[in-house]
Amino acid sequence: LIGAALSLGANVEIIDSPGYAPLHNSEDMINLAKAAYDEMFGDGEFVVRREYSTGCTDMGDLSSIMPVIHPYSGGAQGTSHGADYYIVNPERACVDSAKWQLLMARKLLENDAALAKSIIAGYKPLFGSIREFLDYQDAIMTSGDRITYTDDGAEVKL
Repeated sequence: LIGAALSLGANVEIIDSPGYAPLHNSEDMINLAKAAYDEMFGDGEFVVRREYSTGCTDMGDLSSIMPVIHPYSGGAQGTSHGADYYIVNPERACVDSAKWQLLMARKLLENDAALAKSIIAGYKPLFGSIREFLDYQDAIMTSGDRITYTDDGAEVKL
């Protein structure tokens, strides 16, 4: 972009800001979700996807500093956020999903939150603190003109 602007005698302003961080589901949270799933639904199909996708969520940011999981409960079909997406099973998508989440919360908090404390203690976040994560975000955020010309048209700064 800068080279093209220079060849035309133009300027270019570039604004770089980070998007969401990649989602790193905690293995311990996956195990918790699976245990709650099995307790609620029996030994059904519990699918874990560990690959990254181009989908965006702030859960990726959260996973940079704390253990998280971004589970899906089913009950819908079609392309997420697409025109063909719709709920085919409201009981599964709404009621069962809420029950599953509440069961996970109960498991995390029972016995004086022993499981939650254990998961937190064993988690190795990408960043040591919220401040460290935010400082990193600030460090890769840039904006401004990339070329400055003098009054006679000579390029001074890239």
